[in-house]
Amino acid sequence: MHKHRQSGFTLIELTLVLAISGALAAIALMGFSALRGQAQFSDSIERLKEDVLKSRQEALATIKTGGNGTDATRVTFGKLLTFTPGSSTVQVQTLITTNNYQAGNVTTPVAGQAVTISGAAGDTTSYSIPWGITYASTQTTGPPLGAVSAVPVKVAYVRSGTDGTLQTATSTSWGAVLTYGLFAPNGAKRNLNFVDPTGRKAYLTIDPTNNGVTRTFP
Repeated sequence: MHKHRQSGFTLIELTLVLAISGALAAIALMGFSALRGQAQFSDSIERLKEDVLKSRQEALATIKTGGNGTDATRVTFGKLLTFTPGSSTVQVQTLITTNNYQAGNVTTPVAGQAVTISGAAGDTTSYSIPWGITYASTQTTGPPLGAVSAVPVKVAYVRSGTDGTLQTATSTSWGAVLTYGLFAPNGAKRNLNFVDPTGRKAYLTIDPTNNGVTRTFP
């Protein structure tokens, strides 16, 4: 007579089943973690774009062509954003200039007229990009495509002294001495490249030709 095997798992079989179940659970957890990380990254870049757009709107809303507060000799001129390689912090400063114009022209400031950073309380702020995302580098989009440069980049949103329209300019070379002429729209689009600790990448494209801000996930 044949002996029938009793129902249930042997110890070896049970161990194998548990091992397989554990492996499948680990794979599922890794997949979930990757999806969650990608969602957090995408959301953070979208929030960064919205923060940049907020500064652009503030430049439009806060310019005072008749003087800065009680000081009629000062004009709130625009907003200046600074991105530093390896940093998650974006600095936002307020630009001011004198209420002087070219001789015989009461609407256009002199190109060499000094522009300074406001020292008033609340005129310099900053915000942090979450989840460890940092600004990495910049390049002009061309054509041709510019070389990638891991240097600080500045984005300025200012109002035209001629007709009050919004102007966008970017630079990797503006120093401590600023003048009105530096902030004329400078044409070339610029990519601001961002990376998170796992190597995910994205960039914001700043377009001076139409004051555009777009985000891309390569």
